[in-house]
Amino acid sequence: MPEKSRVYPDSGTLREEWKGWTVYLPEEYLDDVKDESKLLDVRLDRDVKMDRHFKPALIALGMERLDDMEDEEISAFLERMERGELHE
Repeated sequence: MPEKSRVYPDSGTLREEWKGWTVYLPEEYLDDVKDESKLLDVRLDRDVKMDRHFKPALIALGMERLDDMEDEEISAFLERMERGELHE
């Protein structure tokens, strides 16, 4: 698949320049996402915005990781996730 341009809006709101996407997560994942976003504020000594910075970084890093994984690794991960074993 060809590399898509990922234009980062310089001005305006994300709603004007990006497409929205609803993601449903178990509550413990949502709590982890919120906690990690706040921790990055401190670790990076900057204001990490949830929608402008953290969520796109989370998706991009996840996509990179998936691209590096073998099919069997992905299947095993999905099975563990479906069994609820990722937060144990």
